[in-house]
Amino acid sequence: MGSVFIPSQGGGVTNIGPIPFRGLAGLEPEKLSGNVLRIQPGSTVNASGTDLLSSTAPIDIDLTTNGALGADTGAPANGQDWFVFILKNNTNGTMSAIASQSITYGGVVVPSGYSVFRKLPWGFVYRTTAGWGAQVGIPDFHLTSWPKPLTTYTAFELASPFLNLSNGLATAFTDINLSSWVPDNARLVRLFCQTEYNSAAGTAYLRTYGTQDVGIAVGAVHEASAVETTAIDLRVSSTRRIQYRVTGGARLDVGITGYYQTEPS
Repeated sequence: MGSVFIPSQGGGVTNIGPIPFRGLAGLEPEKLSGNVLRIQPGSTVNASGTDLLSSTAPIDIDLTTNGALGADTGAPANGQDWFVFILKNNTNGTMSAIASQSITYGGVVVPSGYSVFRKLPWGFVYRTTAGWGAQVGIPDFHLTSWPKPLTTYTAFELASPFLNLSNGLATAFTDINLSSWVPDNARLVRLFCQTEYNSAAGTAYLRTYGTQDVGIAVGAVHEASAVETTAIDLRVSSTRRIQYRVTGGARLDVGITGYYQTEPS
């Protein structure tokens, strides 16, 4: 990257050196099957912003294999987080890719002859038990707003496997663990909430932090058979948890429709 010169107070110029560039264009992930991701053509600079790689053809990653164009080690198992890293072939300088359970660069098992070039700002949870509806492995998803994407679960319905809370009746704030649906490099989730009349009028609340004494109201019901639905984006904790409570005779169902990738990568 080029150096930048700025005027000094004495009238001269000062070289402040290279400014890293975080450029990423294309390279969006797409699901081909329960075990195969396709990385679309595109370009990226490396993590330090000093080198550039491009690919004019899609790159497919098969999680059932190990090494470049596969998983870095082992085989995927239920409930694991997976992340995508761009690789550079040290011999010919071409782009490749690998999937890893490591959220950090240093944890990637790098194939011989390659170096880690850039982590993509995306991840997913691999599921076999209960699957993703009719699918197993990689969930069905749609990306928007790349490269700071919202990952939408296109098979969502307020039922298993997307139902995070069913018939919640706790009157004190109680954890909802979202780690089976949200990878560890996402901290904002999109939820669908359904508040129902259970035995009396009442209100349902969600919160992220203990400092939120009241929480955010996501539904209020006042008569028998009443139902109120709300969609909300909510920050999750570092352990991927939120909390809920209800008042009166309300009950709450919560399902996850997607998540936002929030790491700078």
